[in-house]
Amino acid sequence: MLKGLHIENIAVISQAEIDFSSGFCVMTGQTGAGKSVIVDSIMLICGVKGDRELVRSGESSASVTAHFCDLTEGAIQGLLQMGIACDEGEVVLQRTLGADGKSQARINGKAATLGMLRQASTYLISIHGQDDNRLLADLRYHTDMLDAYAGLDALRAEYGAAYDEWRSLCEKRDALTRDAGERLRTIEMLNYQIADIAALKLKAGEEELLIEKRNKLQNTEKVQKQVKFSTKVLTGAGSNGAVSYMLERCAASMNALAAYVPDAAEVGEELIDLSYRVRDLSDRIEGYAEDLDDDPVAMLDKIEDRLEAISKLKRKYGGSVEAVLEFLENAKSRLDEIEHSDVLSEQYDAEIAKQHARALALAMQMSEMRTKAAADAAEQIAGQLSYLDMAGVRFRIAVTKERELNPVGIDRVEFMIATNPGEPLSSMIRIASGGELSRIMLAIKCVMNQKDGVPTTIFDEVDTGISGKTSRKIGIRLADMAKNRQIICITHSAQVASLGEQHLHISKQERGGRAFTSVDALEGEARVCEIARILGGIHITEAQMQAARDMLCAKDRE
Repeated sequence: MLKGLHIENIAVISQAEIDFSSGFCVMTGQTGAGKSVIVDSIMLICGVKGDRELVRSGESSASVTAHFCDLTEGAIQGLLQMGIACDEGEVVLQRTLGADGKSQARINGKAATLGMLRQASTYLISIHGQDDNRLLADLRYHTDMLDAYAGLDALRAEYGAAYDEWRSLCEKRDALTRDAGERLRTIEMLNYQIADIAALKLKAGEEELLIEKRNKLQNTEKVQKQVKFSTKVLTGAGSNGAVSYMLERCAASMNALAAYVPDAAEVGEELIDLSYRVRDLSDRIEGYAEDLDDDPVAMLDKIEDRLEAISKLKRKYGGSVEAVLEFLENAKSRLDEIEHSDVLSEQYDAEIAKQHARALALAMQMSEMRTKAAADAAEQIAGQLSYLDMAGVRFRIAVTKERELNPVGIDRVEFMIATNPGEPLSSMIRIASGGELSRIMLAIKCVMNQKDGVPTTIFDEVDTGISGKTSRKIGIRLADMAKNRQIICITHSAQVASLGEQHLHISKQERGGRAFTSVDALEGEARVCEIARILGGIHITEAQMQAARDMLCAKDRE
């Protein structure tokens, strides 16, 4: 359940600390007091795109923190699969929104993406607003609702993977069997690209070696000078000062000393080894100038031409020699596929048939489960609608098999309704009024929410367009739902508000020329006054006060 909500600098709310109880909580207040701001704040926690206009004027940032506790086992397992630990069944979601539009999210104090926030919130809270009634016009929503009721999440995910693989194979096969003209054009293009790259006989790492050699050629004089100096010092012919000569002379001295000092022979051997090492180093250094004896200008021109040719290929086929070589291999592979498309097409056909059979089997399994769940859910929804003063209503969830597989199976799922006796079942959008849509959606939610496992549901003015006895029945149904989960309802109906176990009042005051919204828990006479205010009238009368008391007393009997 949602235990607490902390809001800072969201629109008219400078700061608010809201503590929620379990069960049925109602929130009331005059129009414009800030009720929608609270819903917007909760939506931010659910990962919706943040509008910088929500940041209170004059402030650099706004934040919302939601503390959830007493999580269901399903919610805990879902969060654990995301890598989110729920110590003692609690989790904290936080969202910060800057005036510059930048947003930050945290889960249990750790940085998170908005995607993670959206996914985590699906296990914690469900929000139903007035605009959600339009979802009844979306057949995909009908399918999603029925599948959630039927518990098809795992099976639908498995089907989705099989369907995507089948479609991917079909697209690859179709690419092979495109029209002959396009196929010839593709072959010609690939042959040109392969020949263009192959003509240069590129090697991995070649460009770096050429650049290194160019740098040496551009500094030929310096290289030759230093090589000549170093080889002369190390092994200069006829020079008694050469290092190799001096080491050999020292070795001879040690060998002469060996007759008197045995260890001197070992030192002499080491000196000879050093002289050999010096000669090897001299040869290596001399090699640095070996390729500089020829015409360095001609060699430089040759290298520049090669580098320019490589640069052209890079501009056409990739940003590096390795990328160009990879392009070459891909082009060869693609050409091979096209030239042997008949064989590959047969292979694809076999794999496509296999994958289609797998997807179809899963789709048929889902269809069977949907059909069974549809009958049960429709009966329950019809019962809820009858209770909500839609007597004689007929409701059906039609599950019709289509000819081809689609992303969610092989079924077309549609909620059908007849609101008056003698009328045929039809799409609810074409025949339902605003008040009827609210009741239909509530009835659907009452039934479907039994299976979604989400511990908190928020209803934002679900009673719009409904009054009197029907409004009271909506309140009773919401209170019934709250026996198994936390229900938070924003309402303008006294009949609904009087049934809440917790009553929060949202009010707006002006201080220093600015608006400030506050949230207060109502009890006793304060709650009676608020119920009386909702009942109507410019001035609250004693009759309204008594009616409010009667409503509050009646909830215990209902």
